[in-house]
Amino acid sequence: MSQHTFDEMYAAPEQVRAHYQTYARWLAEQPPEVMADMREEAEMIFRRVGITFAVYGDKDEDGSGTERLIPFDLIPRVIPAHEWRSMEKGLIQRVHALNRFIHDIYHDQEILKAGIVPREQIEANAQTYYAQASLVLDREKTEIRYNSEWCDPLGARGMIELSARYTVARILEREDFTKRFKAGTPISVHELLYPLMQGYDSVALKSDLEIGGTDQKFNLLVGRELQKDYGQAQQCILTMPLL
Repeated sequence: MSQHTFDEMYAAPEQVRAHYQTYARWLAEQPPEVMADMREEAEMIFRRVGITFAVYGDKDEDGSGTERLIPFDLIPRVIPAHEWRSMEKGLIQRVHALNRFIHDIYHDQEILKAGIVPREQIEANAQTYYAQASLVLDREKTEIRYNSEWCDPLGARGMIELSARYTVARILEREDFTKRFKAGTPISVHELLYPLMQGYDSVALKSDLEIGGTDQKFNLLVGRELQKDYGQAQQCILTMPLL
């Protein structure tokens, strides 16, 4: 083994690392044709759901950019508990930082006021989503709205009145909240408010259809309930699986 390489499974030739031993025994029992079939099936799924990237320098026979699969390995990367504990600390820190950034962008926007992130950059990034949506939507009939139009005027009184229309018990019915509550994992108040704020978008727009990923199903249903509470017709919802 070269001193410049690292083998996740083997510490030395024929010496399997402790946390890989169970998997190594299973792998040794698998016929090569079974692993080849599994690889072929995985590649087919990747292509079907679009887990690819385009190589624009190369061209297919029809002149289009060549699609390549995202590199992957059937052999999983097994992370022992002591390594994960160290990685987890960094991941939690980064997730907290990202959540705070997103919360600031949608609320006080201090990061924009300080010029750390230019407002023009945020607005330019938003246009990329519009460009993607325009592939299936008629630009002439599409209206762009920012929820700051109705969220900013709410103020403290408006937030209290909105919160009074839903109960904590019902918010905790959301699957990830339920799991975290049972596990004793902290749930921040702003996380509980997010489904309400998204649901209020439906009220402000008098929405009749809202489309989102399957992970947003609970939030979309909150929108339906808030519309009913505000005396509006309840929107239909359409969810799609995440890639």
